[in-house]
Amino acid sequence: MFTRADQIATADASAPHVVLLGAGASIAAAPIDANGKHLPSMPELASIEPVSTLLADAGFGGGPPDFEAAYSKLRMSGEHDDVADQIDAEVRAYFADVALPRDVTIYDHLLLALRPKDLVATFNWDPLLSQAADRLRAAGISALPQVVYLHGNVELAACEAHDRRGKPSERCPDCGSDLQPVPLLYPVEEKDYEQNKFIADAWSALQSALGNAARVTVFGYSAPVSDRAAIELLREAWGTWEEREFEQFELIVRPGADHEKMRDRWDSFIHSHHYDVVDDYFDSMLARAPRRTVEVFIAQNLHAKFADENPVPRDRAFDETIAFYRELIAHEV
Repeated sequence: MFTRADQIATADASAPHVVLLGAGASIAAAPIDANGKHLPSMPELASIEPVSTLLADAGFGGGPPDFEAAYSKLRMSGEHDDVADQIDAEVRAYFADVALPRDVTIYDHLLLALRPKDLVATFNWDPLLSQAADRLRAAGISALPQVVYLHGNVELAACEAHDRRGKPSERCPDCGSDLQPVPLLYPVEEKDYEQNKFIADAWSALQSALGNAARVTVFGYSAPVSDRAAIELLREAWGTWEEREFEQFELIVRPGADHEKMRDRWDSFIHSHHYDVVDDYFDSMLARAPRRTVEVFIAQNLHAKFADENPVPRDRAFDETIAFYRELIAHEV
């Protein structure tokens, strides 16, 4: 038996839990942000103003087009770079204005559910995850997972000459110049993940963590066929499903999604029955055994122990939520 008390006291696993985030995760965390702003999925980007007008003026009228397909045609044609540049700017401005709700969000829980050995990799441009990390640190929580941004982020800037990272409002401590916004990688069929050092480093960190991971959770990311480069990099790091016979793969999908269909999209990553599909973050292992997901996995699968759950509190005030996780953090070295 691996009791709740055992879980709280046991924090000795070194293998990371890797979490991969797509747009569905941000939508689940804050479908409406603190400013009353709607968080769009990738297809819905074509409907926001003035992106919809720019696309219509470029010949994509007759109803909202598929944003990924429309943008790719614009950029790859070489004839509409000015329109594509304007769309880049409008998308950046839209997401830069997004703000984390005051109440506790799923992103607060997600960051608190992981340890510094773990890694969160996000494809999302919005600043919600970064804002959640900032307010947790302000509350005195420093034992958070590493976070990397695979497609850039509106909250991030860098001085490439001195390899300094920060926020767009900050300056490089070495040369004093303004940090420059990290580029956002837009939906073109062939992305160059090595062109920008910041993004290349993010992928390198993810690949390293995936190679050693005991658990992987994919949250709100459907592995689009249009991003072949991303899937190939993930597969290269993870290896074949035959090589991952002891690891566990978890999918958090949108409510009402076809679980089997979503599982099939990740078929080449999953060994046999070593997977779970849930449509609510609070049904995931992150919420059922926070900060001890790997320890519980080892107890159940290697030592054949029944493990109690230690579910996170829902609908609590921020301070009460923090207090729950502090009890776990207190037992970590």
